Amino acid sequence: MNRLSYRPDVDGLRAVAVLGVLFFHAGLGCQGGFVGVDIFFVISGFLITSLILRDLREGTFSFVDFWARRIRRIVPALAVMTLAVIVVGYFGMFPDYYEKLGQQVIALVLCVSNMKFWRENGYFDTASDEKPLLHTWSLSVEEQFYFIIPIALFLVFRFKRERLALPLIVLTCVASFAASVYASTNDPSANFYLLPTRAWELGVGSLLAFAGPIRSAKLQQGASFLGLALIIGCYFLFPEDASFPGASALPPVIGAALIIWSGIGQSKLPAISRLLTLKPIVGIGLISYSLYLWHWPIFAFQKHLSYSSQSQTIQIILLLISLVPAWLSWKFVETPFRKNLVFYTQRGIVQFAGATAMLLVSFGGLAWQTAGYFWRFDANEMSYIRTARETIGLKILDDLNLNLKEVGTKRIGNRKDIDFALWGDSHAMSLSHTFDLQAEKLGLGGISLLHSGWPPLINVERNDRGVLPSDSIALTLTKLKPKVVFIVMRGVAYTKGKSDFEVKVKKTETRFGSLIKHKSLKSFDKENAFRSYETSLAETITELTTSGTKVFLIQDWPELPFSITNIVEWKTKLLLRQKHETDPSKFIVTREDYLERQGTITQISKDVASKIPNAHFLTTDSVIFRDGKDFKPFNDDGVFYYDDDHLNDFGANHLLGDLIEKWLQDEVQNK
Repeated sequence: MNRLSYRPDVDGLRAVAVLGVLFFHAGLGCQGGFVGVDIFFVISGFLITSLILRDLREGTFSFVDFWARRIRRIVPALAVMTLAVIVVGYFGMFPDYYEKLGQQVIALVLCVSNMKFWRENGYFDTASDEKPLLHTWSLSVEEQFYFIIPIALFLVFRFKRERLALPLIVLTCVASFAASVYASTNDPSANFYLLPTRAWELGVGSLLAFAGPIRSAKLQQGASFLGLALIIGCYFLFPEDASFPGASALPPVIGAALIIWSGIGQSKLPAISRLLTLKPIVGIGLISYSLYLWHWPIFAFQKHLSYSSQSQTIQIILLLISLVPAWLSWKFVETPFRKNLVFYTQRGIVQFAGATAMLLVSFGGLAWQTAGYFWRFDANEMSYIRTARETIGLKILDDLNLNLKEVGTKRIGNRKDIDFALWGDSHAMSLSHTFDLQAEKLGLGGISLLHSGWPPLINVERNDRGVLPSDSIALTLTKLKPKVVFIVMRGVAYTKGKSDFEVKVKKTETRFGSLIKHKSLKSFDKENAFRSYETSLAETITELTTSGTKVFLIQDWPELPFSITNIVEWKTKLLLRQKHETDPSKFIVTREDYLERQGTITQISKDVASKIPNAHFLTTDSVIFRDGKDFKPFNDDGVFYYDDDHLNDFGANHLLGDLIEKWLQDEVQNK
């Protein structure tokens, strides 16, 4: 069986791809570096299809041989990295994270990581950059491709229809690209993770397996230069708000294809391709697979374990550190397996793969079924961990069939009457479970209308989301005519922007993306945001009270200037988490800090409510800052928050349960 001619420029292209991904994850100015994954897809499509076509044309193709080679290439290094993640996770992950890791390991073994992470993508899910196996989604996409493409081409050749192979791949590319363009706006998460919308990128590589050489030297030089220019341009000029993939993935995919095409059938490579064959670049390309495997867990654990991630120096150090396991993996794992120095028979490598799969599934299944090896912690530690990881509120379902787009509506309390309504953003979600419990105890019924990140205010739009659905919600409430509407929102985020902790420490938010603007105003800024809030709040309350409904604004609670995880780490004894502040007096919010951040929006809400009949402002000061003392977001039984600004169910019940019961009694039941 003849081997395909080795092309060092393709290894050089692998280096370009993996460096883009690494610099992007390190935040080193390569804002479009994530397209390196798309370059890998093109390379894989080209090489795999070329190998299959060669063997089919020579009559030597074997499914067992093909998949055995894929196992040698992919499984050993992947298995070693995964086992390392499992071990580190045991000493550094809390039970719920470790339980999810177990599920993700099983998904990895089944080649459906991409589907798993697609399903996990949600508002209150674990931050993506804290999932150490997240990067395996792209491997699952390729593995699914490796199952489909050999079967499809084998059937084409089996029935003597080789001429149909090219048009079949072309049609697949067109259909997949069309699906990707459509999904880029209609289902971005599925578009990113799933094979049907990624297949065209692999397919472009497959088309290159049918391509002949470029005959013109000038065109050859031009193609390679343009290809590299498109890739580098994407790395540094890619718009941050672009939908991806879809049409925006065309430049890197075309760029990679042009570089590969320019070297097909050439005895002398063009200048750009020769640049890619320089030994240092080829060297990075050779370890690119292991480098891709190892760099992400290192970054993810650094963030997951709450070590500082602010300094670019730290990011560069992490990149350099990742080179060490990557080189060791390439030298002592990848190379021996690919050169048949270990498990040199097909039967041996298949048995190795089976044993490895069983081992990983055993670890993953045990972590899953034991709720993340919960026995690592005593009862007191578990109470802190459990409360810190509680999901908040009710499931967001439209069980009232109100057809309010992107709004969760659900009956709460006795599930029959509509005595009251709870309307708001994710902070209203934080209270929905407590409202449900207290209403059911009093025999009252209500509805919740919840929408994360959208203020319950009419006639406004949000800076990063456009026009909001609040007008239609208010109209619905005027028709339903509940006795009382309780409004809950994180008003400070819509007027002053996100907190320093979110922007500087979590790095998950832009400062002013959440600002609102009334439809009568032209620009988004803090001054207009406060004016918009006051105007819209008055308009919203007036519209609701006109129909005879009473409106109660519930005062928002403090944002935390630290991670709730820091408190849990202080209370637990995981080996890799013994580093944070051990003085509990550091985990407080002073009333002065609260008023500095949220005092203005609180006063505006009070003033607006005081001027409108049947509107009232409900203060929470008496339970947050008890007797004027600083606020401590935990007690001996657990923590009160889910993250830095959302109360969990335990916190909502403990802090506001009695108040909510009193409000429902006084304002709903006894009226």
